[in-house]
Amino acid sequence: MVASGDWPKDIVEGGTNHILQKLRLIKKNRIINAAVVLFGKEFLPDYPQCSLRLASFKGIDKTEFLDKMPPLHENIFVLLNEAMTFIRKNVRVAARIEDGQLERKEIPPVPFKALREAIINALTHRDYAYRRGDMQIAIFDDRIEISNKGGLPPGVSIEQIKKGEVAHERRNPIIANVLNRFGYVEQWGRGITQIIKNCKDAGDPEPEFINKNNEFKVIFRFPSERTQASTDLTSLTTRQQEIFALLLSEHNAFKTSSILEKLSDTISGNTLRRELGELKKLGLIDSRGKAQKTEWFAVARKFNLNLK
Repeated sequence: MVASGDWPKDIVEGGTNHILQKLRLIKKNRIINAAVVLFGKEFLPDYPQCSLRLASFKGIDKTEFLDKMPPLHENIFVLLNEAMTFIRKNVRVAARIEDGQLERKEIPPVPFKALREAIINALTHRDYAYRRGDMQIAIFDDRIEISNKGGLPPGVSIEQIKKGEVAHERRNPIIANVLNRFGYVEQWGRGITQIIKNCKDAGDPEPEFINKNNEFKVIFRFPSERTQASTDLTSLTTRQQEIFALLLSEHNAFKTSSILEKLSDTISGNTLRRELGELKKLGLIDSRGKAQKTEWFAVARKFNLNLK
């Protein structure tokens, strides 16, 4: 982080001991637990609670996995990066071409900025005294759930945090202070209000906040137009699967002539256009331009089938 320039200058002007002292991570010449949570490299067996579980499920319950990772035991910064990487890999991302722009604009079902803020909040305010608990992120066809051990502090309500009225009620003030110094969290407790704003600005439903049984959960529900069941790609022909896989794996749009060159079998231009038309009807691909200038591109990134 020092090399990347993420550290405040008043902190990095000194050795490791100076940095830890400046961040209040040393007490009586001993490194405190918050330092391990923030910058630790080894967590087992002493810090099993510094963990994250990531999973993606088919449908709207936990019956069938699409993707999952073994429990991660890392510091806050690593867990944040791993969580966002997993989410980007496992959510469907639509795309559109805006007027005057050459590149496609990706449209996730939930703003990545809102998800990142929710993950940071969970990592910052979870109850690290609960050694057997872990943070969990579950992705379904219609929603993303982020949950962690440690409900709201006594006397704090969901209505209050939605209004940003409880900045002084922090379970882990030292961790929150360090993340604030690095620009990861809002000093005045506006994280939840910003999450709600980001979702509303994107036309998404307001997230649900649940405080129950010593657990705090945030549920991001996808907009209704993006909650239909995943397209059953097994109904596609082998050729259609190959065409879609080609467009899905590339960031550029292709003319029909370029697609013809990349297919394993030789087919006519009319046959290819017919196949492209079928894929477009299913909402898997789209096109721009007219006649000989028509270009084709994929509009989704994740489906319930591994295309080969």
